[in-house]
Amino acid sequence: IAGNGGCEKEVKVRIGKAAANFGKLLDVWKTKTISLPVKVKLYESLILSTLLYSAELWPITVTAMKKLEAAHHRWQRKLLGVSWKDKISNNEVRRRTGLQKIDCHTRAKTEMARTCHENGQRKDPSSRAAMGAGRIQTQTWKT
Repeated sequence: IAGNGGCEKEVKVRIGKAAANFGKLLDVWKTKTISLPVKVKLYESLILSTLLYSAELWPITVTAMKKLEAAHHRWQRKLLGVSWKDKISNNEVRRRTGLQKIDCHTRAKTEMARTCHENGQRKDPSSRAAMGAGRIQTQTWKT
């Protein structure tokens, strides 16, 4: 995270690392002998995990999210063997691969991290969660 609170540098680094991993697997993505569902599972486990590593901590901006989405859609098109010239919408690309938008993944990771953090620690009774703020359910601790 930059001194100004932005995450653009981290997003560029993560896209670069994920792109390097994606490039190493180009033969896998291009082969016709591996089914699309298998390619999607590989993509999720090897590429998305690299791309979104620690994303729950990023103060994500609209610009950064657009860069993440662009990379995500570019790689999905490679999985499908289609080009941007084929005039297939991003919604159709996601429908064919069965993958969600990046913001759905980052929201889910943020919610999971928040839940794990809060369930793993004893609550301060004066915290916002204890007072019922937000969607977080409080837990009663017995001592």
